[in-house]
Amino acid sequence: MTDTIAAMLKRLFFLLVVFALSGPFVVRAQSAAQKLPDAPTASDWQHVQALSVGTEVYVQANAVRLRCDLVNVSADSVTCNGLLLQRSKVEAVKRPRRLLSTLAGAAIGVATGVAIGAAVYRRGDQGTRGQTAAGGGILFGSIGAVVGYFTDFTRATVYRSSR
Repeated sequence: MTDTIAAMLKRLFFLLVVFALSGPFVVRAQSAAQKLPDAPTASDWQHVQALSVGTEVYVQANAVRLRCDLVNVSADSVTCNGLLLQRSKVEAVKRPRRLLSTLAGAAIGVATGVAIGAAVYRRGDQGTRGQTAAGGGILFGSIGAVVGYFTDFTRATVYRSSR
């Protein structure tokens, strides 16, 4: 019985080390995804003006990023939670997509967990390779869903400055 617990602890430790070491690669992939040319052209300020009052957005202006609710959008400014930002200072406006980020994070986590779970299985361990892979998928899928929700890495760009 203690051998089984020791084997499970070793496997869990291995999974945690792999997860911890994969963190920098996930951050790099997210920042690379944010640099993709998916943004509308600079003349699309109308997309920002079309957003309804109270819409949650992420605004990047003067190297400051903030999450806020829209109060007003005019031809040359945006008001967000009482903060007036001139259009010339706004670098980007993005809409959150938390559900999509949560699902994408979960999918990435499940795939990673299944692969690692299947790879660390050894004959003679308690359970089958499939059970170990499913356990890894559940563990990593749960972690991926939480990370996806809080990072919201699939934000949709509404406006990007041409500067």
